[in-house]
Amino acid sequence: DLANLPDGLTAYYVAEDGVKSTYISLTEATEAVPANTGLLFQGTESTTYNVPVAASGTALSGNRLIATDGNDVAAGNYVFAFVTANPSTTAGFYALESATAVAAGKAYLNTGVLAAKTLRIGGTATEIVAPEIVETEEEEVLYNMAGVQVDKNFKGFVINQKGEKRFNK
Repeated sequence: DLANLPDGLTAYYVAEDGVKSTYISLTEATEAVPANTGLLFQGTESTTYNVPVAASGTALSGNRLIATDGNDVAAGNYVFAFVTANPSTTAGFYALESATAVAAGKAYLNTGVLAAKTLRIGGTATEIVAPEIVETEEEEVLYNMAGVQVDKNFKGFVINQKGEKRFNK
């Protein structure tokens, strides 16, 4: 739930009009978004954050960051990288020259056709690390077989918000 992010952590997406010929502008995401939404997070160096997970959310209209499923991303799309070999290079999105597998849970930037090999963003990045996903424990919502919401003391067959069915005694 992006409305309840820890202090010091900000989530961004790339809106439809945020893609320019040589750079991108970021838009802050402040509401809960659906699972598998491409986002870029900015936080404080050497700090670990626990991002709250919402059961549902509102899709970001026109978001150009596309979540991956671990399959190949087509050439011409851009991936976020921070190159430390060249001190003058900052964080940015770099064009893929050929189809490349991008790990599930990451995102790539779909810009349409651009000539630029690199798209810069504002700010300075110091380190990119794999995020640790920590699911928050939410109170389970239960429904009876008629689809009416019931509490945890209901006796009989129930279905939770994940679609799991069980019998409460």
